[in-house]
Amino acid sequence: MTVSELNLPAGGGLRDRTAAAPGRGYWVVALFLFAMLLPVYINLGTYRLSGYRIVLLVAFIPLVVGWLTGKCGRIHFIDIALILYCIWAAIALFVNQGSSQIEFVGIFFVENISPYLLARRYIRSSDDLTRVAKTLFWILMILWPAAAYESLTGTRIYSELAAPLGTVIPQGSTEIRFGLIRAQSVFAHAILFGIFAASALPLLYYSRRKGGTKRAGLRRAWVSPAAAFFSLSSAGYLGVALSIGFIVWNWILGRLSWRWWLLLGLFGAAILVLEIATNRGALSIIATSLALNTGTAYYRMAIIEFGLQNVWANPILGLGMGDWVRPSWMLTASVDNFWLLTAMRYGIPGFILFLGIYACAITQCLRVKVSRQEDKDMRLGLLLSLVSMAVVIFTVHIWDTVYVYVLFLLGATFFLRDSNERTPGDTAKEEPDETALPADTQPVSRYSRFPAKPGNTNAAVNRTTARTS
Repeated sequence: MTVSELNLPAGGGLRDRTAAAPGRGYWVVALFLFAMLLPVYINLGTYRLSGYRIVLLVAFIPLVVGWLTGKCGRIHFIDIALILYCIWAAIALFVNQGSSQIEFVGIFFVENISPYLLARRYIRSSDDLTRVAKTLFWILMILWPAAAYESLTGTRIYSELAAPLGTVIPQGSTEIRFGLIRAQSVFAHAILFGIFAASALPLLYYSRRKGGTKRAGLRRAWVSPAAAFFSLSSAGYLGVALSIGFIVWNWILGRLSWRWWLLLGLFGAAILVLEIATNRGALSIIATSLALNTGTAYYRMAIIEFGLQNVWANPILGLGMGDWVRPSWMLTASVDNFWLLTAMRYGIPGFILFLGIYACAITQCLRVKVSRQEDKDMRLGLLLSLVSMAVVIFTVHIWDTVYVYVLFLLGATFFLRDSNERTPGDTAKEEPDETALPADTQPVSRYSRFPAKPGNTNAAVNRTTARTS
């Protein structure tokens, strides 16, 4: 069975006839992205409702109905895999902790499926993705000056302004690095702020300028490292470094079609050399080299060592939300590794499902054939954001705002597939080019039976005019 055979059309048709046209409904996406900026939440019973959660909860049923009726494009096997991941996680939680986790399971489904389907429905072209990049630019423009002020004074401006609306997200860390306070901005922790700001860099760089003719480049991309700097987070700095490295690599070797395979091969060779030539191993060297705090790096190595022991001890259903077994000197239960924590909570099957969703979303986007440079650039920007994110979350955990943002980016990887699968009858009919000559009067060279070359058509047009007069 091929991958294309698994792309089941909703409603039984060969094509999606009801999918939203590009650009329509983007206000919902903008509302979701700006809702992430609210640094407060309200309590509804035992539920903690932040701004983005309210948007995702309200949109959940309409998005699911839209997905079932074809408004999100074809039903893809990745959609099914995401549902299976949520179901498997629910089983793991119920088996380990019983019915006490029913509320968490409910919000878990919403925070996985809603942002993913939100992008599936409303990010359906390069223009839509460019709108996302512009929105991220203005979000970071709003955040970074306040983050600079927070680093200098410790005052979270937006949290104080939003305090009358609900309960303010508590201070995550007041650690001082380089003489500055780590800024968490409107997020739950400085790490999340740094990761979010850094992940936007490739999208901003490869987005189009007004008019859609050239890349925005540093005109937009500068705001990403400017904001990430004040998080004083090694994860944020790693994300910025990776993104800049990818962009420079693509700039230098842009003419080589196999440049990314070359980079992957060099990375694999470096890992192999570190494993063979050192007694610490590649993982230990990388973890300690990338961390701003050496003590934190060694603690993360201990987390990986003992975390894996918990995975092997509970390989199928994991630990759920239960505590994990570790030495007594490891006082905190925090696990600074998203991939590892996923395996610890939901077992190896849960880890494989989410990793597969992540990898397949990137792969299916790469497989779409495109000819427009705008499409190629926006695809590159999106995929570099996801690849750098995948590396960064190996060193930290993500939750709340940044987690749903990652699911949104995964859903956005379908923007090329959906636009290519759309037929003229799906949205608006294609308008004819009124400036084109009729087929039987296309320019030809005076001395050749072949069409004239671009930029040298004057004689051809004159000949055509004479022929038709």
